[in-house]
Amino acid sequence: MDNLKFSQRIGQTPATKKLQIDSMDNDLRNGLWNQYRLILDLLDKIRSHNGPHSPSLLFQWHLWVNFFKNRSDEFRYNHESTADCLDSYFFECEWYQVYDLIELTLNLIDNKLIRNDYDKINKKEERKHFNEVLKRENAAYRFINEKLAPVTNSSEIEEIQKAIDDSGSFTSLEGCNIHLNEALNKLSDKQNPDFRNSIKESISAVESLVKVISGKGKNGLAPSLDKMKGKMKLHQALVAGFKSIYGYTSDDDGIRHAIMGIPNCDIEDARFMLVSCSAFVNYLIAKAHKADIKLT
Repeated sequence: MDNLKFSQRIGQTPATKKLQIDSMDNDLRNGLWNQYRLILDLLDKIRSHNGPHSPSLLFQWHLWVNFFKNRSDEFRYNHESTADCLDSYFFECEWYQVYDLIELTLNLIDNKLIRNDYDKINKKEERKHFNEVLKRENAAYRFINEKLAPVTNSSEIEEIQKAIDDSGSFTSLEGCNIHLNEALNKLSDKQNPDFRNSIKESISAVESLVKVISGKGKNGLAPSLDKMKGKMKLHQALVAGFKSIYGYTSDDDGIRHAIMGIPNCDIEDARFMLVSCSAFVNYLIAKAHKADIKLT
């Protein structure tokens, strides 16, 4: 309460703004622009004397051709400011297009499609700063890994990110890592989200991990869980609980057997499953370490 403005304390303006799911108010758009502008300014500063491999030139070209889908032979480089090329678009486009632009920009930097000068931009810190703006303005999206995802709780974000990072640290858990990333991708697609298959990928991540730990690669989740109990201390109720969740995705009315084109789940289901499965992945990896089970 100490951080409330005077107008909020006396009830003239809301103490908290409405969650921004399919909209973007001026405060949010301005905040994102201010953070985005810092990246654009840095690109202009590290240009290589306006040479043919200037970061700002190549970045503008990628936007012109790959983002705006324009003809490459009509491209004209703005030597003065990259921000000038995007100013009008940023404030006139749809809310989800702002997220598309920010996500693409950071991915271009991550993938080093331009040049190594991008190493001067700390991508992890940039996503952290964007998340601070998104949290402050009560937006329903946060950066997790390289994607903007509809997850609003900080503990949920940390759980998913940890599961992706930890599973990516072991060659034997490559399958688990791939499934988690696919689950996040399908949940994060702002224009064509695939909640049903996101749920399938989430539970498949757990199944893949359990098979590795149990050593029963050809078995399903339930028998692999039973086998794994002999290798580490797992409460029977916890094992039974995940067997039930797996059953939810596998029975005749469940996710895996849903009729294509007739959705029977929504964003809440997919988010719950990704967070829950990520937490279980983190739990099992920690238990495996305590049981001295080697994950190569």
